[in-house]
Amino acid sequence: MSQIVASIRDINKSGTLHLVEFNLNNNSSLFMITLELNETIKIGVNVKLLIKPFSIVLAKELRGEISYLNRLEAKIKSIEVGEILTNIELKYFNHILESTITTKSFNSMSLKEGDTILALIRATDISILEVIE
Repeated sequence: MSQIVASIRDINKSGTLHLVEFNLNNNSSLFMITLELNETIKIGVNVKLLIKPFSIVLAKELRGEISYLNRLEAKIKSIEVGEILTNIELKYFNHILESTITTKSFNSMSLKEGDTILALIRATDISILEVIE
């Protein structure tokens, strides 16, 4: 699981739906869509975000438009190749992210340590693990 510390930059609400924008310490943003927010989630609050490894999609030499709000250009730090799944550790500034993809996809993408790739994360795949006091 990837955990990222961020601060809440903005919250937009429409009915029961919330779009939360998080500021990472390098001044880039991540976005989360959720139905519920508790009363401690406010602009300016620091939080620890949680992202599952299967929720981080990798793209190499991506062209064209896509609907993912969360696009992080990261470097491959390490790779653990398995028979069916491959675990890839990414470095995005001072954040470490974990992505798990099929080994078949890994092989077809010809990924290697040090490559710069695009990590794509759906806004619905980010959750708040805890509020940091």
